[in-house]
Amino acid sequence: HEWGGSNIQELGELTANLTSRLNNLPPVIHLGVFLDTHIFKNIAKLRAAKLLAQKVLEVSGEKREIHLVGLTSMREWTLYERYSNM
Repeated sequence: HEWGGSNIQELGELTANLTSRLNNLPPVIHLGVFLDTHIFKNIAKLRAAKLLAQKVLEVSGEKREIHLVGLTSMREWTLYERYSNM
């Protein structure tokens, strides 16, 4: 996200990181997902992240609880962002 990747690239990276760390996972998994000012896109992104994580855990046979954490990059918090009223 910080390097300008798309939402699909971000979800792919999240899934790849989760897959590579399956052996060292705690009982509760916290997944950080970057959010911006587009509410419907954010909802879809959160749902996709949760579904991808559930599928990875299902295929690997792991039983873990998943918590999503919304993160802000503050990238859109400028005077020149047209969707912001700051």
